[in-house]
Amino acid sequence: ATKQTVISPIQKVSLTEVDAECKKALSEQAEYLKSENLSEQFTFDKYKISDSLRGEPADLDINSNKFAREFRTMIRNELETEGVNFAGHYSMVGVGMTGSGTSVYIVDRTNGKAYTLPYYAYRIDFNTESNLIILNPKNLILDELREASLNEACYSSWTGKYGVSLTDLRPFYFLWENNKLKLLGP
Repeated sequence: ATKQTVISPIQKVSLTEVDAECKKALSEQAEYLKSENLSEQFTFDKYKISDSLRGEPADLDINSNKFAREFRTMIRNELETEGVNFAGHYSMVGVGMTGSGTSVYIVDRTNGKAYTLPYYAYRIDFNTESNLIILNPKNLILDELREASLNEACYSSWTGKYGVSLTDLRPFYFLWENNKLKLLGP
């Protein structure tokens, strides 16, 4: 008899079956990340900005974005904590408890206008001197996979079941230009 574990109240799956699926997913993820070379092509150094904020950062313009109005207190708290941290004169801030996980806002600190990042990412990498945004950076996925147990790597806290998990993450590269995202790859 095979040992059984309850994944959900309805579905029973054998541990050996789950382990085999997880190991296969980890192997596929490792192969993908080994061949992923966009991380070498899209670097912060290649997308340096030339201007920075001079003077006092503008406060959040709550009329610039319907979600900014709704979550203004949390966004303002984050703006205060984070300061200008992206592309010379922007603040990129994450706000939890919005009903859809952590929502990310890019606030132009020259005028206070807020823009909602239209993607959800496990991790986001960005910096003050570049307008490159990396969703699910390769190096952070690899770090997470090295530290995760088999169960953690294949179990999704987002869905509460086996499925979308660390093994499904892929890096995406965007450029922030004229207050819009431009997909660089893949």
